[in-house]
Amino acid sequence: MSSWAGDSKSSAAQDRASGTIWLQSVGRVKAKQAGQFKVGESIMWNYGVKSLITKITPKGSRFEMVIVEAGKEYVRTFNADRMLAIG
Repeated sequence: MSSWAGDSKSSAAQDRASGTIWLQSVGRVKAKQAGQFKVGESIMWNYGVKSLITKITPKGSRFEMVIVEAGKEYVRTFNADRMLAIG
């Protein structure tokens, strides 16, 4: 049985099971759940852009992360089980 890119449930389950995700222009890379990241680690985004985590604040079942990308600080909120690429 094949799945297509729009089938988010099957691709998300596959990502969690394999510990990888697909990034545009990069390909398949190692990943882990957002709740497992620590301050000082990096996240990789599409096109190979990397962000450094400088602060993590738990917000119920979510996490608020302060990240630095290209010298600018951003606040991002993720569900604890969201798969993010390891930078």
